Amino acid sequence: WAGHLLIKVRKVQEAIETFHKVVELNPDQAHAHMSLGNLYSETRHPQKAVYHYEKALALDSRLSRAAFICAENHALLGDHSRALA
Repeated sequence: WAGHLLIKVRKVQEAIETFHKVVELNPDQAHAHMSLGNLYSETRHPQKAVYHYEKALALDSRLSRAAFICAENHALLGDHSRALA
């Protein structure tokens, strides 16, 4: 995956753009949404992170790491009831 390679070399914005292209072409790609959630979480954009983590979880409920980090981002947004859900 080009997106993962870009993450490794710390080209975060390019990685975000690449994963956005992936979900444009295939909106049901849970792992691409998870990667976007990770990138947005790392770059301190919790609302965008939550959106993509929730998309990933809706597509594949087995992504337990997405659930955990999504909860952390809900807490950052002050939405503690969703963080604890």
